[in-house]
Amino acid sequence: MRLLIISDSHGNKDLVKKIILETAKVDYVLFAGDGIKEIKQISRETDIEIIAVSGNCDYFSEVPSERLIVICGKRIFLTHGHKYNVKFELDKLYYRAKELKADIVIFGHTHKPVSFTEEDVLFFNPGSILLSRGRKTGTFGLIDIGEGGKVHNEIIELNK
Repeated sequence: MRLLIISDSHGNKDLVKKIILETAKVDYVLFAGDGIKEIKQISRETDIEIIAVSGNCDYFSEVPSERLIVICGKRIFLTHGHKYNVKFELDKLYYRAKELKADIVIFGHTHKPVSFTEEDVLFFNPGSILLSRGRKTGTFGLIDIGEGGKVHNEIIELNK
């Protein structure tokens, strides 16, 4: 099972659409907020189901700011992260993940790609497709859930 992870597109519909259409063999697209308007448009235009949450810049959105979904037996907590103060620390996010018994936490907001495992929980931030902090280009992510629930993840830099 392959998950395409995008966050913080901030209105760049064409780039989001390009990434989705050019990334091979994706089973799900997960969007971690700040660009919900274009995500809804892309989903309608392409008939691609996108599981999304709203971010702090998605004003007046009816889309929830967090979701717990199960894919291939993995409990995935999807949030933008602003309500958990992720720009400064990840403690609140960690405790929420433990409370939800999440296997994977996907978040955005910082525009900085992050991938690490803490007590068997994968914390994954794909960065921003526009310009990820600490990088010269935008980034997005892929998470593969394989046989026996083995999880592999990677941060992809965009070739602009």
